[in-house]
Amino acid sequence: MTTPQTAKTVRILSLDGGGMRGYLSATFLKRFCVQAGIPANQLFNSFDIITGTSIGGVQALGYAYGKSPDEMLQFFSSKGASIFYYNSILPLSAYKFSVIMGLPTYPTTFYGQGPLQAALEEVFGTTLKLSDLPGKVIIPSWDAGEDTSTIFSNITGFEPFMTGANTEVVNVGLATSAAPLYFPSATVSGETLIDGGVYQNNPVTTAFSVARQLFPQATRLCVLSVGTGVAHNAFVPETALRSAFEPTVEGGLEESALMQDVQYELVKLRKKLLLKYPESIEKINLLTTSRNLSPNSIAPYNVDYLFYLMDNVFIAGPQELNAKVMEFETQDLFDDIFNYRFQYQFLPGQDSSLDNYSTEQLANLASYANQQYDTDALKIQNFIEHFNAG
Repeated sequence: MTTPQTAKTVRILSLDGGGMRGYLSATFLKRFCVQAGIPANQLFNSFDIITGTSIGGVQALGYAYGKSPDEMLQFFSSKGASIFYYNSILPLSAYKFSVIMGLPTYPTTFYGQGPLQAALEEVFGTTLKLSDLPGKVIIPSWDAGEDTSTIFSNITGFEPFMTGANTEVVNVGLATSAAPLYFPSATVSGETLIDGGVYQNNPVTTAFSVARQLFPQATRLCVLSVGTGVAHNAFVPETALRSAFEPTVEGGLEESALMQDVQYELVKLRKKLLLKYPESIEKINLLTTSRNLSPNSIAPYNVDYLFYLMDNVFIAGPQELNAKVMEFETQDLFDDIFNYRFQYQFLPGQDSSLDNYSTEQLANLASYANQQYDTDALKIQNFIEHFNAG
């Protein structure tokens, strides 16, 4: 690893968020390390800055600590079931819907914080701080109370833009992973923090900006940006929730007791969204309407559809925009900047959910990652040549 005074080539590793889809990025890195000749448990010696958001942040912390991609793959396969455990007799889709609608007796998030915290403590212990890590890290989160970013890093000299060198690694992992609806917010140093992916699911541009200032003598930059897949956005009406809305009296779905609760919660949700996003009235009405609801079509309450709308309307996670910014930077005639972006495009019918930890799904994700690696073989080889040249 280079120092700010001697660096000629600076290397950045950036890891997107994406829940269990982080299995894609860990599978990619396992192959990349072999091809690039990098000792798998010494990524921190090969990259000057490792950055990541959400599960990408957890991986970044792991790699900066000396964990290998293989160990992170084991983390996914052994801890997924406990991290994404929910306590309900309802099918997961119906349970998620009930949480989204804020129905009585249901929690405010799909999953609890305890199992995730236990899994992180098993990897990092309870006292390890960012300043103890041998690798330099940048981990974004979002302060929900102050409505501003909180960027954790053990790189000093950039305060208050980046802070938290004395923060416990586990707390940083909880903060960057606290995805709205999925996990409760994390309280760190009195701040209420949530997943950095709400504003920067791909933190590559932040790391790039820091690197330019931290290593002013550098003449070459190599940026490896690793995604967790882009979901196919086509919407197919889903009837899986229909059984959860069986009418309690003859006369149809709209007369069921549960539907009365749903309609009431939709009105409250619409009011809240209109207060926060008054310019998005049409999209909000689409999200909260019940006019198309019938026993034969529960499409307006399809959980995947709700997530699609929220992800694309109300949550800013422009990871591909940041990837395009890096592509633009590589065209700078006055700098040697080499960038490779690993990203898989999910096809229609392929499961792109964030919380499927099944053995079958993990095998699929590994297969997708290897397919993409083979497709990009020439690009990867070209990047590795630049990566190892300096």
